[in-house]
Formats: sequence, structure tokens, C-alpha cells
Amino acid sequence: MGRPWQLSTGARYDPIADGWTPTPTEWSAFPRQDHVAAWTGQAMMIWGGTSTASLDSGGLYQPSSNTWSPTSTSGAPSPRGQATAVWTGSRVIVWGGFDGSRQ
Repeated sequence: MGRPWQLSTGARYDPIADGWTPTPTEWSAFPRQDHVAAWTGQAMMIWGGTSTASLDSGGLYQPSSNTWSPTSTSGAPSPRGQATAVWTGSRVIVWGGFDGSRQ
């Protein structure tokens, strides 16, 4: 698993009720830091980041069902942290970052 300070928990905020509700931890993304996130208009995708090494995995959070599911790793970019992600309207593009081999 991740380092002790890395979390795989979160919460969603309701500004009307001014309250927080925890997101589920069942298949929440592996504990990580330095990941990227992109909003698709319906879901939040997180990808990459670092744990004990750079990661090439991610998750998709669906607020409508309050569920997480893993993203495919088929054809995914190499493991990296601190990348940039952007939603184009039909795809999430992940670019740049570092691979954990800082010198």
C-alpha cells in the first residue's frame, strides 16, 4: 500500500446543505499523491501519481452513483507523477510529469 501519509479517502461537499459526505473507499484509487484529476462533466478521473513508486493506474468516481471504478491500463502512459490532465469534451489527455527517477 501507500506510505502512511498517503490517503485513499475523500468527501464530497454539498454547498446548499453546507455539509460533507464521505466518498466510498471500496475501490477508491490506490493511496497516492501527485496524481492528476480531470472532470468529464459526469465523473472525476484520477490517474498516475506516486506511492512507493510512480503509478500508471487510476480511477473514475461517479458522483451520481457514489461509486469508484478502476480505469483501464491498456495503452496508458508510463508511470508518472505531477502530470497535467485536461478534458477535451470527449477524451482526457495526460501529459508530462516525472517518472520518479529524480536525480
